[in-house]
Amino acid sequence: MRSAASPVDSAGEANAKARILLDILSASFSGMKDSVSIMVTTRCNLGCSHCCAKEVMQAYPKRDIEEGKLKEIVRELAGHSNIFFVGGEPFLYGQEHYVPLNAQFRDIVNYAATYIQTVNIDTNGVFAGLVLEGKAEEYLRGFAGNVVILLSVDKFHDERIRQIYGLELRDIVKRFIKFQEKGIVNLKFNIRVPSQNPRGEKFSRLL
Repeated sequence: MRSAASPVDSAGEANAKARILLDILSASFSGMKDSVSIMVTTRCNLGCSHCCAKEVMQAYPKRDIEEGKLKEIVRELAGHSNIFFVGGEPFLYGQEHYVPLNAQFRDIVNYAATYIQTVNIDTNGVFAGLVLEGKAEEYLRGFAGNVVILLSVDKFHDERIRQIYGLELRDIVKRFIKFQEKGIVNLKFNIRVPSQNPRGEKFSRLL
């Protein structure tokens, strides 16, 4: 079962409070053996109403697991098949303001990749749409070969990305697919599709 670590721990808060988040994430991602989810930050650039970590992010805003402790956790997990870096938005790790190409976070991910078989980053992908394609490509080339971009794709993110940044999620997805075709990234999709919307219309396609 996929378990989780939380940035709440790094702030010295009561373990009981952190455990609430761990239980939520473990329940959300059950059924995956030898996998661990690490909530590296509560920072987020979208603030979606449906987010399973919304209450924790509101209670502990702009918190990160301290880098040294995060690396310690990774070393303790050496040999695991998968870890998932989640948030919040992982690419906001350590940032007061959103700098799309986060070198510090990439270094941490690559550090983890030396201990873990596959390192997955659960992201909304906005960072790759805020810079020129060549800049995004150069940045992503710097990740280890066993790192997977787990791109979150749903109607909620589509709406928020358009509202906040004036970008289309469809275009961000196409950019990542292009990077995958060029062998720059390992790409998977995290898709949340409600069976019906409030008016009873079925969603047959997302993009």
